[in-house]
Amino acid sequence: MNNQTYFYQFLEPLSKELAFVARELENSIFSSLRTMLTHARAFIENILQQVIQAEKLPNEQWTNL
Repeated sequence: MNNQTYFYQFLEPLSKELAFVARELENSIFSSLRTMLTHARAFIENILQQVIQAEKLPNEQWTNL
């Protein structure tokens, strides 16, 4: 990540990928609603995948949006 601060920067120690998606989401809020929604979905799916891994749940096809 770069040194530019953003709201979700606290996620970086937990997951660089999640922090990157959150930064992209934050950057797209005022430029494109469609892009923002796409980034929001990717952000939520990433969180779901991490919960599934942490809880050691079976990774089945219904585990995504």
